[in-house]
Amino acid sequence: MRKILAILVLSVFLSSAWAGITSFNEANHSKSEATYIQKTFTFSPPELKDVGEYAVIASIGTKSSMQQGYPIMPYKVDVMRFPVGTKFKLDSEIGDIKEMKIEKKIMPYPHLVTLGASKNEIKEASIYNEDTFYPQNWVEYRTTVGLYHGQRMITLSVYMHPYRYNPAKNEILYTDKISIKVDYSMPKKPLFTASNYDLLIIAPDQWLSYLQPLVQHKESHNIKTKLVGLSECLAMNGRDDAEKVK
Repeated sequence: MRKILAILVLSVFLSSAWAGITSFNEANHSKSEATYIQKTFTFSPPELKDVGEYAVIASIGTKSSMQQGYPIMPYKVDVMRFPVGTKFKLDSEIGDIKEMKIEKKIMPYPHLVTLGASKNEIKEASIYNEDTFYPQNWVEYRTTVGLYHGQRMITLSVYMHPYRYNPAKNEILYTDKISIKVDYSMPKKPLFTASNYDLLIIAPDQWLSYLQPLVQHKESHNIKTKLVGLSECLAMNGRDDAEKVK
């Protein structure tokens, strides 16, 4: 049986949450089995290490943010995968929050320079003049869709920021614990079913003429292909644009 493969020529959606994220349609939850995943992550107080005129936060078991000109901040990412069509809601709970005044500014991630330069250039972005904490939220999440072990899956990546830095005050907020809970409801029927097409391409209307050669190329290799403009998708009924595309 042929299975439909959708290519979305779209941006990946990035959303953030403090304590909760908007839930999906409750009617969908009532038709399938709902369950949840709950995890807790612990973190030690920030340990600062001097790097010239700046300081960096050392934290075991975390990654470091790499946005040019922005403070280099540790973060933890947890990845979960669900079948396409799964509905989920993410809630988070932050542990004790403490403040720490520091002497040196947190080091910004260096700007990349041209090949042959002696070293990368360290330049502070405008956030260093703002009275705000970075990252903005304790917890953020991102969803993507793709193949995993041959099956089309939703990948939920939860980003936890146990340390947040205010450059104007030269102050760190940090927590000892972040708990996340993902309530999810699996689809009773597969989202991708038998189709007359092997490949579905969804793209902005102004791109359609440019993508026609790709369609012809796929068809010449016996891959039945359908090209659809976004305006056609968004004309469908749905709670929001993402639901209409689906």
